[in-house]
Amino acid sequence: MPPGRTTAGVTEMKSKILASDLRAEKACESEVKRFEREWPDGAELTLENCQKAAEMDFDLGWFSLWFLSPKARKVYLKAVAPAIEVYAWKVHALAVACEDYLDIDIAWKVYKKASAIALWQAIQSEKGD
Repeated sequence: MPPGRTTAGVTEMKSKILASDLRAEKACESEVKRFEREWPDGAELTLENCQKAAEMDFDLGWFSLWFLSPKARKVYLKAVAPAIEVYAWKVHALAVACEDYLDIDIAWKVYKKASAIALWQAIQSEKGD
């Protein structure tokens, strides 16, 4: 569990994330500023914004840790696990055999897309209760 969190986790999923929410969870200030430039009025939690955040290399894993309930985080981790495994194997293959960097780049792009969809599925799971 992250520092400052209880085992209860998040009690209610927000529908919009503000820069102040990120600061409250001690996000890196440089990342908060990037977030503010893209979403000055905050970001609605939509599939489009999840995908945009992934394409912009925001850390959706970090977000899932701080903003999802334990139940929703399980949904996120289950959904993103296959992409993490593929990416990890590509990195391992590079380390062992110095394979083409292009394969790793493709695996990273697949991971980013999968993480955005996984985050969206987790957010939707909160609404299903």
